[in-house]
Amino acid sequence: MVKSEVAIVMSTYNGSRYLREQIDSILGQDFKNWDLYIRDDMSSDDTGVILKDYEEKYDNIHVVENNNINLGAKRSFLKLVECVNAKYYMFSDQDDFWLPNKISLTLGAMKSAEKVRPDASIPILVHTNYRIVDSKLAELRTPPASFKNYTDLSSLSINNCITGCTMMINEALKNLIGSVDTESVGMHDWWFGLIANCFGIVKYLPQVTILYRQHEGNVVGANTGMADSGSGSKVKRILRGIKKNLRYYRKEFKYDSITAKQIYYFRKYYSKMLTDNKKKELDVLYEGLIGGPKAGAVLIKKLRPQSRNKEVKWVMYYALITK
Repeated sequence: MVKSEVAIVMSTYNGSRYLREQIDSILGQDFKNWDLYIRDDMSSDDTGVILKDYEEKYDNIHVVENNNINLGAKRSFLKLVECVNAKYYMFSDQDDFWLPNKISLTLGAMKSAEKVRPDASIPILVHTNYRIVDSKLAELRTPPASFKNYTDLSSLSINNCITGCTMMINEALKNLIGSVDTESVGMHDWWFGLIANCFGIVKYLPQVTILYRQHEGNVVGANTGMADSGSGSKVKRILRGIKKNLRYYRKEFKYDSITAKQIYYFRKYYSKMLTDNKKKELDVLYEGLIGGPKAGAVLIKKLRPQSRNKEVKWVMYYALITK
């Protein structure tokens, strides 16, 4: 496909309810040098009709052949990145709303990062903050600017803070993805973050660039931190949040969890490229997750992984040493 400066890739599935609003928000960007590539994952609603309508009206909107195969969101996004060529890549959900300066702000941060390490072979990932909204785009909450501000390998490996729909990667990062075993990858954004950390730059932009819509059809919803988003007093919501986070960590701190499988697979897949220090860090991580309380304590002492806030971090540490 034709190489553009910014390629936006979108995977759709039964997204007709919010799809026009999302595409219109992309058309309303103040940066115009982009192409949008959409792969529909075998929708049964009017998504295909909507996509055909936009493709016929706009030269820079392209519907990608799906070969009548349902891949799921993760594999569909990886397939899109594989078949599209550009200098930079952005990722769009089917149901959000991009603020008008999303591309320009993110691209500006990307070019600033390129100046720090002016080498075209350096993989770079930029991600931003978002505002959580309801189905009608009414604000629910905005995560604090510090909510996602960690870039070390151990923290990213356990607590992915990179939200795919806020992310931009460069061509160098795309070239490192390769043909991965998707069963051993958590999500595409999580995998890309590990690549950027180990071989290049992860840059966080604290500005809000997207309205992140929450509704009953989300594939992956927004992480709300410690407090549960349900009803009741703040104390009750925090207690529910503690239990929720503890359940999550107990599930992931096992040898057959996606977190552990991804760390092991990443270490193996990039073994010829990783530095000795990165290999050692991944080894400590893996042993700390699949081992007992002693291994968990070693992980904490050596790596001190971070989470979305200090309260969730202490829940994570408790789960590591009480397995």
